[in-house]
Amino acid sequence: MTLSLAAPLRALGFAAALGLATLPVLAQDLHGDPSSFNLFNDSKRVMVAYAVQLSSGHYTENLLDVPLAPGTGLTLDLEGMLDDACDHATRIVWDTGATQDLSVPYCTLAAVFVTDGDVTFD
Repeated sequence: MTLSLAAPLRALGFAAALGLATLPVLAQDLHGDPSSFNLFNDSKRVMVAYAVQLSSGHYTENLLDVPLAPGTGLTLDLEGMLDDACDHATRIVWDTGATQDLSVPYCTLAAVFVTDGDVTFD
């Protein structure tokens, strides 16, 4: 009887291991990727737009597919959009209509953390 239970238990263990192997990666270290970064809204407001100024002087379209609620984040990819400069003017628009302009060193960061009173980079 032990032999008849061993095979199903091995199969169950294999299935569980396979399930763990397919779990999504929750966080990525993007320090080595000059075009991708994680954006975190650590404020108490909803971020409705995020745009980066291009070398032409024009801003990109809104890079947010949907508003970014407080306490959430996402990964943005600027590949092919930026020139060789690291620092780019960036505009955030909040659900109140208020805008926040800042300079972001995209080629050296992995994350942008926006709070109610500050913006920090990693």
